Amino acid sequence: MIKSVSRIFVLLTLVFPCGAVLADATADFLAARPVRNFVRIGFVNEKSPQLVYALDSFDENDQKTLIKDSVLRTEGEVAIYIANFNPLRDSFTVATKETPSPNYAALKAFLDDLKAFQAMLPPSGGGSQAAPGVARTDCQILEDLIKTAHDALDAKELTADGLKKHVDAASGLEGVNSAITNLRAASGSITKNITDARTAMKTILSDYSSVAGRPPDKTCASVSSAILVDYISVTGSAAEVLARKAALKKAIDELVAELEEFTDADDWRGANGEKTDFRITRFTPTFENDRSVTVSAVRRSLSATNGVLTVTTSDKTKQEVSFLVKRDSFFVAERAVAGVYNHLKYPKYGTAKNAAGDTIVERSKDDYDPVNAAMMLNLVMRTRMGSVAYPMLQLGVATGKDFPGLLAGIGLRFTQPSAFSLSVGGMITRYKDLDGVLKEGDKVAGTSDIESHLEFKNSPVVIYGAIQVKF
Repeated sequence: MIKSVSRIFVLLTLVFPCGAVLADATADFLAARPVRNFVRIGFVNEKSPQLVYALDSFDENDQKTLIKDSVLRTEGEVAIYIANFNPLRDSFTVATKETPSPNYAALKAFLDDLKAFQAMLPPSGGGSQAAPGVARTDCQILEDLIKTAHDALDAKELTADGLKKHVDAASGLEGVNSAITNLRAASGSITKNITDARTAMKTILSDYSSVAGRPPDKTCASVSSAILVDYISVTGSAAEVLARKAALKKAIDELVAELEEFTDADDWRGANGEKTDFRITRFTPTFENDRSVTVSAVRRSLSATNGVLTVTTSDKTKQEVSFLVKRDSFFVAERAVAGVYNHLKYPKYGTAKNAAGDTIVERSKDDYDPVNAAMMLNLVMRTRMGSVAYPMLQLGVATGKDFPGLLAGIGLRFTQPSAFSLSVGGMITRYKDLDGVLKEGDKVAGTSDIESHLEFKNSPVVIYGAIQVKF
Protein backbone atom coordinates (compact mmCIF):
# COMPACT_ATOMS: atom_id res chain seq x y z
CA MET A 1 0.00 0.00 0.00
CA ILE A 2 2.78 2.39 0.97
CA LYS A 3 4.55 1.51 -2.29
CA SER A 4 1.45 2.33 -4.38
CA VAL A 5 0.86 5.66 -2.61
CA SER A 6 4.48 6.57 -3.14
CA ARG A 7 4.30 5.84 -6.87
CA ILE A 8 1.08 7.82 -7.21
CA PHE A 9 2.82 10.81 -5.63
CA VAL A 10 5.77 10.55 -8.03
CA LEU A 11 3.47 10.25 -11.07
CA LEU A 12 1.41 13.25 -10.03
CA THR A 13 4.62 15.23 -9.65
CA LEU A 14 5.49 14.33 -13.25
CA VAL A 15 1.99 15.03 -14.52
CA PHE A 16 1.62 18.37 -12.73
CA PRO A 17 5.05 20.07 -12.70
CA CYS A 18 5.41 22.51 -9.83
CA GLY A 19 6.22 26.15 -10.44
CA ALA A 20 5.96 25.93 -14.23
CA VAL A 21 3.40 27.55 -16.48
CA LEU A 22 3.09 25.40 -19.57
CA ALA A 23 2.10 26.84 -22.92
CA ASP A 24 -0.95 25.03 -24.29
CA ALA A 25 -0.56 24.91 -28.06
CA THR A 26 -3.43 22.42 -28.33
CA ALA A 27 -5.84 24.82 -26.65
CA ASP A 28 -4.66 27.59 -28.99
CA PHE A 29 -5.26 25.37 -32.02
CA LEU A 30 -8.71 24.32 -30.79
CA ALA A 31 -9.72 27.95 -30.30
CA ALA A 32 -8.16 29.15 -33.58
CA ARG A 33 -10.35 31.24 -35.87
CA PRO A 34 -10.86 29.77 -39.38
CA VAL A 35 -9.68 31.66 -42.47
CA ARG A 36 -10.70 30.51 -45.96
CA ASN A 37 -8.83 32.81 -48.35
CA PHE A 38 -7.15 35.87 -46.89
CA VAL A 39 -6.21 37.90 -43.84
CA ARG A 40 -6.68 41.66 -44.24
CA ILE A 41 -4.34 43.74 -42.06
CA GLY A 42 -4.75 47.48 -41.55
CA PHE A 43 -2.93 50.32 -39.82
CA VAL A 44 -5.43 52.56 -38.00
CA ASN A 45 -5.70 55.37 -35.46
CA GLU A 46 -3.55 58.40 -36.22
CA LYS A 47 -2.89 59.41 -32.59
CA SER A 48 -2.29 55.89 -31.28
CA PRO A 49 -1.50 53.62 -34.26
CA GLN A 50 -2.35 49.93 -34.02
CA LEU A 51 -2.68 46.94 -36.32
CA VAL A 52 -6.11 45.42 -36.94
CA TYR A 53 -7.20 42.41 -38.97
CA ALA A 54 -10.25 40.87 -40.62
CA LEU A 55 -10.72 37.37 -42.04
CA ASP A 56 -12.17 36.96 -45.54
CA SER A 57 -13.91 40.33 -45.27
CA PHE A 58 -13.49 43.89 -46.56
CA ASP A 59 -15.99 45.24 -44.04
CA GLU A 60 -14.30 47.73 -41.71
CA ASN A 61 -16.77 46.70 -38.99
CA ASP A 62 -15.29 43.18 -38.98
CA GLN A 63 -11.86 44.43 -37.93
CA LYS A 64 -10.37 43.23 -34.66
CA THR A 65 -7.17 44.27 -32.93
CA LEU A 66 -4.30 42.02 -34.01
CA ILE A 67 -3.10 40.36 -30.81
CA LYS A 68 0.35 38.86 -30.36
CA ASP A 69 0.50 35.04 -30.71
CA SER A 70 -3.01 34.72 -32.16
CA VAL A 71 -3.62 31.40 -33.94
CA LEU A 72 -5.56 30.98 -37.19
CA ARG A 73 -6.40 27.81 -39.12
CA THR A 74 -6.97 27.24 -42.82
CA GLU A 75 -7.64 24.43 -45.29
CA GLY A 76 -5.57 25.87 -48.16
CA GLU A 77 -3.67 28.88 -49.44
CA VAL A 78 -3.85 32.09 -47.43
CA ALA A 79 -3.02 35.57 -48.74
CA ILE A 80 -2.01 38.52 -46.56
CA TYR A 81 -3.47 41.82 -47.79
CA ILE A 82 -2.62 45.31 -46.57
CA ALA A 83 -5.89 47.24 -46.25
CA ASN A 84 -6.10 50.59 -48.04
CA PHE A 85 -2.40 50.35 -48.78
CA ASN A 86 -0.58 53.65 -49.22
CA PRO A 87 3.11 52.96 -49.90
CA LEU A 88 3.98 56.64 -49.54
CA ARG A 89 2.59 56.87 -46.01
CA ASP A 90 3.01 53.43 -44.49
CA SER A 91 5.93 51.02 -44.61
CA PHE A 92 5.00 47.37 -44.10
CA THR A 93 7.20 44.35 -43.66
CA VAL A 94 5.45 40.99 -43.55
CA ALA A 95 7.65 37.97 -42.89
CA THR A 96 6.48 34.36 -42.81
CA LYS A 97 8.57 31.39 -41.75
CA GLU A 98 8.22 27.74 -40.92
CA THR A 99 8.29 27.16 -37.19
CA PRO A 100 8.40 23.97 -35.12
CA SER A 101 5.16 23.22 -33.28
CA PRO A 102 3.81 20.39 -31.12
CA ASN A 103 1.59 19.42 -34.04
CA TYR A 104 3.58 20.32 -37.13
CA ALA A 105 6.86 21.97 -38.21
CA ALA A 106 7.51 24.68 -40.76
CA LEU A 107 9.71 27.40 -42.64
CA LYS A 108 9.27 30.23 -45.14
CA ALA A 109 10.22 33.93 -45.15
CA PHE A 110 9.10 36.98 -47.11
CA LEU A 111 10.14 40.57 -46.60
CA ASP A 112 8.99 43.62 -48.36
CA ASP A 113 9.58 47.27 -47.69
CA LEU A 114 8.57 50.22 -49.77
CA LYS A 115 9.62 53.78 -49.73
CA ALA A 116 8.13 56.26 -52.11
CA PHE A 117 7.18 59.85 -52.48
CA GLN A 118 5.17 62.01 -54.82
CA ALA A 119 6.12 65.20 -56.57
CA MET A 120 4.31 68.08 -58.14
CA LEU A 121 5.31 69.37 -61.56
CA PRO A 122 5.24 73.17 -61.80
CA PRO A 123 5.23 74.86 -65.22
CA SER A 124 8.71 75.81 -66.44
CA GLY A 125 9.60 79.25 -67.73
CA GLY A 126 10.05 79.68 -71.45
CA GLY A 127 12.11 82.88 -71.54
CA SER A 128 11.22 86.10 -73.28
CA GLN A 129 10.85 86.30 -77.01
CA ALA A 130 11.05 89.25 -79.38
CA ALA A 131 8.03 90.16 -81.42
CA PRO A 132 7.64 88.11 -84.61
CA GLY A 133 9.70 89.47 -87.44
CA VAL A 134 11.89 91.64 -85.18
CA ALA A 135 15.54 90.60 -84.82
CA ARG A 136 16.85 90.42 -81.24
CA THR A 137 19.99 92.29 -80.27
CA ASP A 138 23.00 90.61 -78.70
CA CYS A 139 22.02 92.19 -75.35
CA GLN A 140 18.50 90.80 -75.57
CA ILE A 141 19.88 87.34 -76.41
CA LEU A 142 22.23 87.54 -73.41
CA GLU A 143 19.37 88.61 -71.16
CA ASP A 144 17.21 85.73 -72.40
CA LEU A 145 20.00 83.20 -71.82
CA ILE A 146 20.58 84.43 -68.26
CA LYS A 147 16.84 84.34 -67.55
CA THR A 148 16.58 80.79 -68.97
CA ALA A 149 19.40 79.56 -66.71
CA HIS A 150 18.00 81.44 -63.71
CA ASP A 151 14.46 80.09 -64.15
CA ALA A 152 15.71 76.53 -64.71
CA LEU A 153 17.82 76.60 -61.55
CA ASP A 154 15.08 78.27 -59.50
CA ALA A 155 12.30 75.88 -60.57
CA LYS A 156 10.60 74.02 -57.68
CA GLU A 157 9.89 70.53 -58.99
CA LEU A 158 8.72 69.35 -55.56
CA THR A 159 6.86 71.47 -52.99
CA ALA A 160 5.70 70.64 -49.48
CA ASP A 161 2.03 71.20 -50.33
CA GLY A 162 2.26 69.20 -53.54
CA LEU A 163 4.01 66.34 -51.77
CA LYS A 164 1.36 66.16 -49.02
CA LYS A 165 -1.42 66.19 -51.61
CA HIS A 166 0.00 63.25 -53.51
CA VAL A 167 0.97 61.28 -50.40
CA ASP A 168 -2.60 61.51 -49.11
CA ALA A 169 -4.00 60.40 -52.46
CA ALA A 170 -1.55 57.56 -53.16
CA SER A 171 -3.71 54.76 -51.72
CA GLY A 172 -4.60 51.68 -53.71
CA LEU A 173 -3.56 50.66 -57.21
CA GLU A 174 -4.91 53.84 -58.79
CA GLY A 175 -2.98 55.99 -56.33
CA VAL A 176 0.25 54.04 -56.91
CA ASN A 177 -0.07 54.43 -60.69
CA SER A 178 -0.77 58.13 -60.23
CA ALA A 179 2.34 58.47 -58.06
CA ILE A 180 4.44 56.77 -60.72
CA THR A 181 3.10 59.12 -63.40
CA ASN A 182 3.76 62.23 -61.33
CA LEU A 183 7.20 61.04 -60.21
CA ARG A 184 8.20 60.39 -63.80
CA ALA A 185 6.94 63.82 -64.76
CA ALA A 186 8.94 65.42 -61.93
CA SER A 187 12.05 63.50 -63.00
CA GLY A 188 11.55 64.66 -66.58
CA SER A 189 11.11 68.24 -65.43
CA ILE A 190 14.36 68.08 -63.46
CA THR A 191 16.17 66.66 -66.50
CA LYS A 192 14.84 69.49 -68.66
CA ASN A 193 15.78 72.18 -66.13
CA ILE A 194 19.31 70.80 -65.72
CA THR A 195 19.75 70.68 -69.49
CA ASP A 196 18.34 74.20 -70.00
CA ALA A 197 20.58 75.71 -67.31
CA ARG A 198 23.74 74.02 -68.54
CA THR A 199 23.01 74.84 -72.21
CA ALA A 200 22.31 78.51 -71.45
CA MET A 201 25.49 78.96 -69.37
CA LYS A 202 27.58 77.12 -71.96
CA THR A 203 26.19 79.35 -74.73
CA ILE A 204 26.97 82.52 -72.72
CA LEU A 205 30.61 81.45 -72.25
CA SER A 206 30.92 80.36 -75.86
CA ASP A 207 29.32 83.43 -77.52
CA TYR A 208 30.15 86.30 -75.12
CA SER A 209 33.62 85.51 -73.80
CA SER A 210 37.13 85.17 -75.21
CA VAL A 211 38.10 82.24 -73.04
CA ALA A 212 38.60 80.12 -76.16
CA GLY A 213 41.40 82.45 -77.34
CA ARG A 214 39.33 84.20 -79.99
CA PRO A 215 37.11 87.30 -80.08
CA PRO A 216 33.54 86.67 -78.89
CA ASP A 217 30.84 86.15 -81.51
CA LYS A 218 28.45 88.49 -79.71
CA THR A 219 28.94 91.61 -77.63
CA CYS A 220 26.74 93.68 -75.36
CA ALA A 221 28.13 97.07 -74.41
CA SER A 222 25.28 97.98 -72.08
CA VAL A 223 24.58 95.45 -69.35
CA SER A 224 21.90 96.52 -66.86
CA SER A 225 22.41 96.02 -63.15
CA ALA A 226 19.48 93.56 -63.08
CA ILE A 227 21.11 91.38 -65.76
CA LEU A 228 24.43 91.55 -63.96
CA VAL A 229 22.89 90.53 -60.61
CA ASP A 230 21.02 87.63 -62.23
CA TYR A 231 24.20 86.43 -63.96
CA ILE A 232 26.24 86.57 -60.78
CA SER A 233 23.46 84.70 -58.94
CA VAL A 234 23.31 82.00 -61.61
CA THR A 235 27.04 81.40 -61.87
CA GLY A 236 27.57 81.56 -58.10
CA SER A 237 24.98 78.87 -57.18
CA ALA A 238 24.76 76.79 -60.34
CA ALA A 239 27.08 73.97 -59.26
CA GLU A 240 25.33 73.48 -55.91
CA VAL A 241 21.81 73.70 -57.33
CA LEU A 242 22.58 71.36 -60.24
CA ALA A 243 24.09 68.79 -57.86
CA ARG A 244 20.99 68.95 -55.62
CA LYS A 245 18.66 68.55 -58.58
CA ALA A 246 20.67 65.58 -59.87
CA ALA A 247 20.46 63.91 -56.45
CA LEU A 248 16.71 64.51 -56.31
CA LYS A 249 16.25 63.06 -59.80
CA LYS A 250 18.25 59.96 -58.82
CA ALA A 251 16.09 59.44 -55.71
CA ILE A 252 12.89 59.86 -57.73
CA ASP A 253 14.02 57.38 -60.41
CA GLU A 254 14.87 54.78 -57.74
CA LEU A 255 11.45 55.17 -56.14
CA VAL A 256 9.73 54.82 -59.50
CA ALA A 257 11.56 51.52 -59.99
CA GLU A 258 10.35 50.32 -56.55
CA LEU A 259 6.77 51.45 -57.14
CA GLU A 260 6.66 49.55 -60.42
CA GLU A 261 6.72 46.34 -58.34
CA PHE A 262 3.22 47.25 -57.10
CA THR A 263 1.52 47.77 -60.47
CA ASP A 264 0.29 44.21 -61.14
CA ALA A 265 -3.50 44.43 -60.91
CA ASP A 266 -3.67 40.75 -59.89
CA ASP A 267 -1.98 41.66 -56.59
CA TRP A 268 -4.74 44.12 -55.67
CA ARG A 269 -8.32 43.56 -54.58
CA GLY A 270 -11.03 45.16 -52.48
CA ALA A 271 -14.71 45.56 -51.91
CA ASN A 272 -16.94 45.92 -54.98
CA GLY A 273 -14.05 45.24 -57.34
CA GLU A 274 -11.99 48.19 -56.15
CA LYS A 275 -8.20 47.82 -56.04
CA THR A 276 -7.57 49.12 -52.53
CA ASP A 277 -5.74 46.26 -50.76
CA PHE A 278 -2.31 44.97 -51.75
CA ARG A 279 -1.41 41.28 -51.48
CA ILE A 280 1.99 41.39 -49.85
CA THR A 281 2.44 37.61 -49.57
CA ARG A 282 0.65 34.27 -49.73
CA PHE A 283 1.47 30.77 -48.53
CA THR A 284 -0.02 27.32 -47.94
CA PRO A 285 0.38 25.65 -44.54
CA THR A 286 0.55 21.85 -44.64
CA PHE A 287 -0.18 19.16 -42.11
CA GLU A 288 3.55 19.02 -41.42
CA ASN A 289 4.31 22.74 -41.52
CA ASP A 290 2.91 25.74 -39.65
CA ARG A 291 3.48 29.31 -40.79
CA SER A 292 4.55 31.97 -38.35
CA VAL A 293 3.71 35.45 -39.67
CA THR A 294 5.36 38.61 -38.36
CA VAL A 295 3.91 41.96 -39.39
CA SER A 296 5.94 45.13 -38.85
CA ALA A 297 4.52 48.52 -39.74
CA VAL A 298 5.60 52.11 -39.27
CA ARG A 299 3.98 55.36 -40.30
CA ARG A 300 6.26 57.68 -42.27
CA SER A 301 6.39 61.44 -42.67
CA LEU A 302 7.61 62.91 -45.98
CA SER A 303 8.66 66.54 -46.40
CA ALA A 304 10.12 68.60 -49.23
CA THR A 305 12.16 71.68 -48.36
CA ASN A 306 14.26 73.61 -50.87
CA GLY A 307 14.18 70.72 -53.30
CA VAL A 308 15.41 68.20 -50.72
CA LEU A 309 13.22 65.20 -49.86
CA THR A 310 13.24 64.02 -46.25
CA VAL A 311 11.63 60.80 -45.01
CA THR A 312 11.28 60.39 -41.25
CA THR A 313 9.72 57.69 -39.07
CA SER A 314 8.70 57.76 -35.44
CA ASP A 315 9.20 54.90 -33.01
CA LYS A 316 5.85 55.88 -31.50
CA THR A 317 4.10 54.65 -34.65
CA LYS A 318 6.02 51.39 -34.98
CA GLN A 319 3.92 48.26 -34.55
CA GLU A 320 4.96 44.60 -34.70
CA VAL A 321 2.76 41.56 -34.14
CA SER A 322 3.35 37.84 -34.80
CA PHE A 323 0.66 35.22 -35.29
CA LEU A 324 0.48 31.59 -36.37
CA VAL A 325 -1.41 30.01 -39.27
CA LYS A 326 -1.95 26.23 -39.09
CA ARG A 327 -3.41 23.69 -41.49
CA ASP A 328 -6.92 22.94 -40.30
CA SER A 329 -7.71 19.49 -38.90
CA PHE A 330 -10.70 17.97 -37.13
CA PHE A 331 -8.34 16.02 -34.85
CA VAL A 332 -5.62 17.84 -32.95
CA ALA A 333 -2.85 15.40 -32.10
CA GLU A 334 -0.74 15.72 -28.96
CA ARG A 335 1.59 13.57 -26.93
CA ALA A 336 1.15 13.31 -23.18
CA VAL A 337 2.67 11.65 -20.17
CA ALA A 338 0.06 10.03 -17.96
CA GLY A 339 -0.46 8.36 -14.64
CA VAL A 340 -2.55 5.19 -15.21
CA TYR A 341 -4.56 3.27 -12.62
CA ASN A 342 -5.66 -0.30 -13.46
CA HIS A 343 -6.63 -3.63 -11.91
CA LEU A 344 -4.26 -5.94 -13.77
CA LYS A 345 -3.06 -8.88 -11.66
CA TYR A 346 -0.03 -10.99 -12.52
CA PRO A 347 -0.11 -14.72 -11.53
CA LYS A 348 2.68 -15.91 -9.27
CA TYR A 349 3.64 -19.57 -8.66
CA GLY A 350 5.70 -21.40 -6.10
CA THR A 351 5.99 -24.86 -4.53
CA ALA A 352 4.11 -26.52 -1.70
CA LYS A 353 3.69 -29.99 -0.16
CA ASN A 354 0.55 -32.07 -0.66
CA ALA A 355 -0.89 -34.52 1.87
CA ALA A 356 1.39 -37.26 0.55
CA GLY A 357 4.47 -35.08 1.06
CA ASP A 358 5.09 -34.50 -2.67
CA THR A 359 6.32 -31.13 -3.99
CA ILE A 360 3.63 -29.60 -6.12
CA VAL A 361 2.89 -26.33 -8.04
CA GLU A 362 0.94 -23.81 -5.98
CA ARG A 363 -0.42 -20.41 -7.08
CA SER A 364 0.54 -17.90 -4.49
CA LYS A 365 -0.80 -14.38 -4.02
CA ASP A 366 -0.89 -12.56 -7.38
CA ASP A 367 1.35 -9.55 -8.03
CA TYR A 368 -0.68 -6.34 -8.18
CA ASP A 369 0.81 -3.23 -9.83
CA PRO A 370 -2.09 -0.76 -10.09
CA VAL A 371 -0.18 2.47 -10.87
CA ASN A 372 1.85 2.83 -14.05
CA ALA A 373 3.41 5.58 -16.14
CA ALA A 374 2.24 5.80 -19.74
CA MET A 375 2.98 7.70 -22.95
CA MET A 376 -0.25 8.73 -24.65
CA LEU A 377 -1.29 9.90 -28.09
CA ASN A 378 -4.43 12.04 -27.77
CA LEU A 379 -6.60 12.84 -30.79
CA VAL A 380 -8.59 15.80 -29.53
CA MET A 381 -11.77 16.55 -31.49
CA ARG A 382 -12.63 20.10 -32.49
CA THR A 383 -16.19 21.08 -31.57
CA ARG A 384 -18.28 23.58 -33.47
CA MET A 385 -18.68 25.76 -30.41
CA GLY A 386 -15.73 26.66 -28.24
CA SER A 387 -15.50 24.85 -24.91
CA VAL A 388 -13.26 24.29 -21.90
CA ALA A 389 -13.47 20.50 -22.41
CA TYR A 390 -13.10 18.65 -25.71
CA PRO A 391 -13.76 14.94 -26.41
CA MET A 392 -10.80 12.85 -27.49
CA LEU A 393 -9.69 9.42 -28.57
CA GLN A 394 -6.62 7.96 -26.93
CA LEU A 395 -3.92 5.39 -27.62
CA GLY A 396 -1.03 4.69 -25.31
CA VAL A 397 1.77 2.49 -24.05
CA ALA A 398 2.22 1.94 -20.31
CA THR A 399 4.89 0.35 -18.16
CA GLY A 400 4.11 -3.18 -16.99
CA LYS A 401 5.57 -5.90 -14.82
CA ASP A 402 7.16 -7.93 -17.62
CA PHE A 403 5.83 -6.38 -20.82
CA PRO A 404 4.52 -2.91 -21.84
CA GLY A 405 0.77 -2.46 -21.70
CA LEU A 406 -1.29 -1.25 -24.66
CA LEU A 407 -4.13 1.21 -24.01
CA ALA A 408 -7.07 2.52 -25.99
CA GLY A 409 -9.78 4.75 -24.64
CA ILE A 410 -11.74 7.97 -24.68
CA GLY A 411 -11.61 11.05 -22.54
CA LEU A 412 -11.95 14.78 -22.11
CA ARG A 413 -9.22 17.32 -22.83
CA PHE A 414 -9.52 20.40 -20.60
CA THR A 415 -8.07 23.76 -21.64
CA GLN A 416 -9.21 25.72 -18.58
CA PRO A 417 -8.48 26.43 -15.78
CA SER A 418 -5.36 24.44 -16.68
CA ALA A 419 -4.30 22.01 -19.38
CA PHE A 420 -4.97 18.39 -18.45
CA SER A 421 -6.90 15.32 -19.58
CA LEU A 422 -9.00 12.62 -17.94
CA SER A 423 -9.58 9.35 -19.75
CA VAL A 424 -10.82 5.80 -19.35
CA GLY A 425 -10.41 2.78 -21.55
CA GLY A 426 -9.16 -0.74 -21.91
CA MET A 427 -5.66 -1.96 -21.13
CA ILE A 428 -4.04 -5.21 -22.19
CA THR A 429 -0.54 -6.55 -21.68
CA ARG A 430 1.38 -9.82 -21.74
CA TYR A 431 2.56 -11.69 -18.69
CA LYS A 432 4.11 -15.03 -17.79
CA ASP A 433 1.79 -17.92 -16.91
CA LEU A 434 1.94 -21.71 -16.95
CA ASP A 435 2.01 -23.16 -20.45
CA GLY A 436 -0.80 -25.68 -19.79
CA VAL A 437 1.50 -28.68 -19.84
CA LEU A 438 2.27 -27.96 -16.23
CA LYS A 439 -0.75 -27.05 -14.13
CA GLU A 440 -1.43 -25.99 -10.61
CA GLY A 441 -1.19 -29.06 -8.27
CA ASP A 442 1.18 -30.97 -10.57
CA LYS A 443 4.27 -32.56 -9.05
CA VAL A 444 7.59 -30.81 -9.67
CA ALA A 445 11.14 -31.23 -8.55
CA GLY A 446 11.45 -27.57 -7.65
CA THR A 447 10.98 -23.97 -8.78
CA SER A 448 13.25 -24.52 -11.78
CA ASP A 449 10.62 -26.85 -13.22
CA ILE A 450 8.02 -24.10 -12.84
CA GLU A 451 10.26 -21.51 -14.56
CA SER A 452 10.78 -23.79 -17.53
CA HIS A 453 7.01 -24.05 -18.05
CA LEU A 454 6.25 -20.31 -17.94
CA GLU A 455 5.35 -18.55 -21.20
CA PHE A 456 3.98 -15.14 -22.25
CA LYS A 457 0.22 -14.92 -22.60
CA ASN A 458 -2.21 -12.09 -23.32
CA SER A 459 -3.81 -10.63 -20.25
CA PRO A 460 -7.54 -10.01 -20.08
CA VAL A 461 -8.67 -6.51 -21.04
CA VAL A 462 -9.10 -4.42 -17.91
CA ILE A 463 -10.43 -0.94 -17.38
CA TYR A 464 -7.88 1.81 -16.79
CA GLY A 465 -8.24 5.42 -15.69
CA ALA A 466 -5.62 8.05 -16.59
CA ILE A 467 -4.77 11.66 -15.92
CA GLN A 468 -2.22 13.49 -18.04
CA VAL A 469 -0.87 16.81 -19.25
CA LYS A 470 0.66 17.71 -22.58
CA PHE A 471 4.41 18.24 -22.79
